[in-house]
Amino acid sequence: MDFSLLYTIIGFGLAAYSVIGNDSIQTLGTFLASNKERFKWYT
Repeated sequence: MDFSLLYTIIGFGLAAYSVIGNDSIQTLGTFLASNKERFKWYT
């Protein structure tokens, strides 16, 4: 295995992790904002 393949795999993994992390934060923020009247969120 040469280094370019290793860097490609590491870069793809970091990019996938950042996309999934960003989507989960945005989804959680939208959920909390839309349910502000129904639930008392203490954050």
